[in-house]
Amino acid sequence: MITKLRWFIPSFLVLALLGLLATVPALAAPAGADGTIALSGGYSTGSFFSAKGGFNVATATVTDTDLSSTRTGTVRITNAGNTASFTLPAATSILEGEIAKTETFTATANQTVFTLAQMPRDADADGVYQLTTTADVQVKKNGVAMANGTYTVHTTNKTVTLGAGAAVNDVIAITYEYSEYDTVTPANTPVGAPSAHTLSHGASFAALINQPTVISAVSTTGVITIPAVIGNATSEVKIVFKYEVQDSTTKLITFSTATSVAKGVTRQMTGTESTTISNKLVNEVAIVTAADYDTIRSAAETSNVDTVDEIQGITNATVDALLTAL
Repeated sequence: MITKLRWFIPSFLVLALLGLLATVPALAAPAGADGTIALSGGYSTGSFFSAKGGFNVATATVTDTDLSSTRTGTVRITNAGNTASFTLPAATSILEGEIAKTETFTATANQTVFTLAQMPRDADADGVYQLTTTADVQVKKNGVAMANGTYTVHTTNKTVTLGAGAAVNDVIAITYEYSEYDTVTPANTPVGAPSAHTLSHGASFAALINQPTVISAVSTTGVITIPAVIGNATSEVKIVFKYEVQDSTTKLITFSTATSVAKGVTRQMTGTESTTISNKLVNEVAIVTAADYDTIRSAAETSNVDTVDEIQGITNATVDALLTAL
């Protein structure tokens, strides 16, 4: 059974990208724009929800390297000598924070544990996760900064635990930095070629005087290799590396037709990269006739109507009544 899964747009399709118009099926970006715009699929005559591919689906693909940028990460490793290979996602590799974030919670009675959306990283870039001080994670209760030792950070669990339970409706604000590099599944954020990375080492992070050439970088595991073993077992190592993420851009693609504009249902949609390295941001809509669109929109306003058969069961009178009420 086919269920309602996509936005529905009536009639023929036109694509607007960042204010630039393109028409079916494909068009190169105008002069001065970097990238291409492609539109595949589209309207086909036939029965309600054409059997072609299940839907009349139009897919917009925007290819533009400017919309898919590499990220820069930094790890620091202590006591890193006697080896020539270093694993970025290893537990001993302290990952620096790249993006600042503040999360706010309203506490329940005696609440002590607060779960963060991301894993806190090394915000002060000293090569150590500070778990009980304000160096990496700052906590405020009702606008007042909490002191060192009054809370504990658990990086792996992405939690902050207060030493004393908060009162009901206390406002807890937690500020930290995170990285988009995936240390759990590094293949999700593949690292670049060896030339994209730099490795420095020395007696301390303040004295990184040696910078050998990186000769190997395994994209899916994050293993970085230099030509020779670092002899001093107590050496400290800093690696600055490049990696990819699956990018998305909000309101990148506007799907519209003359009919959809008249009905006020033009859609500004997010373009999401098909893979981490594709540079192709994609989204799609299903296209139907204006009459079928009215039925589908009515179905969206009707409880317990989810399948094509149930949508087709809606009578014209029901459609008219529901649209009048919208």
